[in-house]
Amino acid sequence: MVYTEKDAQDERLAATLQYLEALKGDISCRRVSKYPPPRDACSQRPNLARLHERDLQLLSYTSVRNSQLKPSVDSFLHGEESDPPRTDVAWRLEVPHLLQAFPDDAEEWLNAARVLSHEKLSEHTEIVLDLIKASGQEDKVLVRESSGNVRPFAEVNTEVNEFRNALVILPPGVLGLSSGMLNDSNHGAEFDVADNTRGMRFLRKGKRILDLASELITTNEDEFDDFLKENKLFACLSIEAGQDTELIYAQPKPLPKKSSGDTYLDAHLLEVEQKARNLTAALGLPSDVTELIARAAVLHDTGKAHPAWQCAFGNSNGGRHIAKLKSGKRVIKQHILNGLRHEFVSLAEAISTEDALTLQAVASHHKWGRPHFPSRGYDRRKSVEENRQANLANIRRFIALQKNFGIWGLAYIEAILRAADAMAEG
Repeated sequence: MVYTEKDAQDERLAATLQYLEALKGDISCRRVSKYPPPRDACSQRPNLARLHERDLQLLSYTSVRNSQLKPSVDSFLHGEESDPPRTDVAWRLEVPHLLQAFPDDAEEWLNAARVLSHEKLSEHTEIVLDLIKASGQEDKVLVRESSGNVRPFAEVNTEVNEFRNALVILPPGVLGLSSGMLNDSNHGAEFDVADNTRGMRFLRKGKRILDLASELITTNEDEFDDFLKENKLFACLSIEAGQDTELIYAQPKPLPKKSSGDTYLDAHLLEVEQKARNLTAALGLPSDVTELIARAAVLHDTGKAHPAWQCAFGNSNGGRHIAKLKSGKRVIKQHILNGLRHEFVSLAEAISTEDALTLQAVASHHKWGRPHFPSRGYDRRKSVEENRQANLANIRRFIALQKNFGIWGLAYIEAILRAADAMAEG
């Protein structure tokens, strides 16, 4: 950190410099915690939105994706912002196909084929909204909200604050650039901003597979597999994008790891249980809570034994159940899963015999279960009513547990299983 003489003329910066010198070179967390900076050495606090208990309750419902009742997180993170809100804009060839996909699948696609900072244009939100509305092509635009939710532009309330810090993704040909600024003056220009050095995007229509960037076409999966091998790529994601249509994302093959084989379900569950016990011991949790979390670890992925899940992962012969594919192996067949949530299956199979806290840890070890699951995640071997009752039971159980352990307490317990699962993935 460098201070010039000019900086030192500012009262707050001068106080900061004096404080740093008083620390005598030790700026460790322990030192700063023991000797916190004086108020006159700190920048002024922004005006923050008041966080009420009701706001926390609503924010804890992480599986409620699109609700006008949930407050925006931005105001709590950034405080009052004097500048007009801004929105990022990018162009992607796959937008028309993502609009045909389920929102969760489109979100998963954008998590894999991420829009990077150098691929975005930042513009005042009002300008972005006015240009899109004037283009008359709102139905061709995709929005990733600041919360991470992905929705068609036409389904989002077009108030300015709804688009603060959001990402608007346009298909090539909608709007354009003029002197580096978002404009409609070169409306119809064809360009795509994706950084194709990180991965390749493919579209399967029937038996044909098209490279979105270069229009390479193969006629069957064998040719496609040969192409991936020749270019040292592996297909890491496939999502449905309309009738008999898939978007496929392929990335360069990673360097081989010590363990290059599939991870089997029985071994994975044992490893996660051990990781969970190690974590709870290190955290000094009570023995009863430790046992409930360890039990959740044993059960959390049992739903992966579901025939559809195993078939989607390439195990259709009834052999040893797979938990995770080895790195670089053929893509998971998402169209077979069709939204099936393995944690909901795990939960439903254990619901009559296990403790409520164990069940909640199982339900929430990915992004769902707080407080519910989407209907497309149901186990289609059972009736709609059976699935609905299991979902309602999860909602009631979550509310009761959160009341008992508190908002932060329940989230803390759930995070232990998530951490153990991540550690077991290596």
